[in-house]
Amino acid sequence: MKKTKTDHYTEKEALEFHTYKKPGKIEIISSKNMNTKENKLLEPLEHIKKVAPPPLLYDQIAQRIAEESMVKPNAKWLVAASVTLLVLIASNSFLLRSKFSTQATNSKNLIETFQLTNNNHIYYE
Repeated sequence: MKKTKTDHYTEKEALEFHTYKKPGKIEIISSKNMNTKENKLLEPLEHIKKVAPPPLLYDQIAQRIAEESMVKPNAKWLVAASVTLLVLIASNSFLLRSKFSTQATNSKNLIETFQLTNNNHIYYE
């Protein structure tokens, strides 16, 4: 039963349409061969036999995750990680400090060599 744009379908008619007929209004059928590289790679997977998971598999996985989350990290690993972090921070701060101090002395030497001043006068009067 086809209706015009102004007519509306009842809920029962809409339910029957979507229950018994093909869903959607457009069907696309390719006129060319669609064997792309991806389809060729996925083709062997279609021949794999599907198996049902064993009963209570989800519960076993959830229990295992819960048990592993309760495990506390080893104290030796915590100490090693914190010492490594401290050494890394100390070495970075030392390198940064030495880099900036040498840059400051180099710039002072450069200013003295070229007799630069900090005023904005280009020409002397």
